[in-house]
Amino acid sequence: MTCVKRFCGIFGLTTMAFVLLTGDAHAYIDTSTGSYIVQILLAGLMGIMLTLKVFWRQIKAYFSKDKTINDKSEDKTD
Repeated sequence: MTCVKRFCGIFGLTTMAFVLLTGDAHAYIDTSTGSYIVQILLAGLMGIMLTLKVFWRQIKAYFSKDKTINDKSEDKTD
């Protein structure tokens, strides 16, 4: 068994134990918590979109049949 598989197994079992064996928290969740979660999700989505935009040509070239990237084909004029 590899180290990664062993770690994933231990992590999974530990996570399941925490989820299944914990009791009620009786904690107060502030009303702004929902908007904070939405803000985190939107920031993550925007980060993924920006990453795809920046590296789109390399990703496209990686999955295409022609593995070369021709930087001279784009005319970059300001």
